[in-house]
Amino acid sequence: MTGRKLNRDAIAAHNYFRAAHGCPKLRHDKNLERSAQKWAKELATANRLYHSDAKTYGENLAFRWCSGKGDLSGMVHSGHEASQMWYDEVACHNFSGQFSSKSGHFSQLIWKSTTKCGFGRAISSDGKSAYVVGHYYPPGNVQGQFAENVPRAKRPVKQYTPKPKKQSNACLIL
Repeated sequence: MTGRKLNRDAIAAHNYFRAAHGCPKLRHDKNLERSAQKWAKELATANRLYHSDAKTYGENLAFRWCSGKGDLSGMVHSGHEASQMWYDEVACHNFSGQFSSKSGHFSQLIWKSTTKCGFGRAISSDGKSAYVVGHYYPPGNVQGQFAENVPRAKRPVKQYTPKPKKQSNACLIL
């Protein structure tokens, strides 16, 4: 999956979930994509999961690991899989207006005043770990601003399913 496809996929899923909560759509930002990709490569090089020190943007991390090296196609996060994993933390969110470490990925994804995002992905050199990073601006999870930025869903939210690509009507005659 290319960086462009990863970003399209993740942003479509994010906007699906955000719409259910009455939050505006996110826009892609190339600088956030670059910083997310750089951090994903850093994580893959270190082969460990930890947040960056950046304070100018919000950050979500996703990680998958397999015990054997080989075909990672079943292991590597797509943009919508990482987004779904982050959104699923909604089950742990109590909507009390406070931060919870159990739902911080969810609250950043939904954060109403966030307008831009970018995503990156990298695989460790041993081929066993895949890292997905999301960067957001302005950052979410700001103390004292949860009530106005993390609204409850306005409708039931089903699992996100990406729309299939449109098929071309072109024919190849051999």
